[in-house]
Amino acid sequence: MTLFDTHAHFASSDPEGAASEIERAAAAGFSGIMAVGSDHRENSFACRLSVMFPGFVRAAVGLDRDLASGMDCDGVRTAVLQLERDISEWRACGADIAAIGEIGLDYAHGPEESVRQAQCSLFAAQLELAARLALPVSVHSREAGEDTLRILREHGSSELAGDGRLGVIHCFTESVEFAREAASLGMFFGVGGIITFRNADALRGRVRTLPRGRIVIETDCPYLAPVPVRGKKCEPVFAEYTALKLSEILGIDVDETARMTSANAVRLFG
Repeated sequence: MTLFDTHAHFASSDPEGAASEIERAAAAGFSGIMAVGSDHRENSFACRLSVMFPGFVRAAVGLDRDLASGMDCDGVRTAVLQLERDISEWRACGADIAAIGEIGLDYAHGPEESVRQAQCSLFAAQLELAARLALPVSVHSREAGEDTLRILREHGSSELAGDGRLGVIHCFTESVEFAREAASLGMFFGVGGIITFRNADALRGRVRTLPRGRIVIETDCPYLAPVPVRGKKCEPVFAEYTALKLSEILGIDVDETARMTSANAVRLFG
């Protein structure tokens, strides 16, 4: 099955364990994996994996919303400038960096206003970095749809938006209205194991309305293992179960789902 896992975290694995997971996906016929970072250590590991598996693993590097807590404007500027320097160094070592991510906003636990502002500042600054580097973004948005869309409009790359590939809403769970606006900005939608969960009927209904040319599959491993492997540590090869459920939702053959979502991933990441 020619699946492309567009969002996988490997930093909790040792290099040998991560390599085994990647090799299992390759043996299953996957076309590629996006190894995603969230801080310096995870970013470095994602880049290392892209060097170890050239042409199969690509890297997304970024600073996630949790790092924003306590940052002022100078702190955000310093952190993003350091990320830009790191990207140059990782690329000089052969890393295939194809996106900026995971970045974005998370208001699920009711952060105070100062924390929300810091998250917004870090998100905006990294969107501007992505624009300078002509890279799409991998965006986390949880209970923060209004601010996510506003910041994408104000700071996202107009060139990539015009090309219809500004980035991807990772682990899509937002509303149909959010999806419509995000698609108009050039965003894709990462669909993961949550669609297989017993209590996810509402989400399955929203996924059914997404433009098919903008759906990609992800695992978010080691999290969110799909049914029937719920409770296990997730890995890329488990995306097969998500593809089966997505096929059922869309009413198309699973091989067509795999081809469609992989082609969408290639279009998004170049």
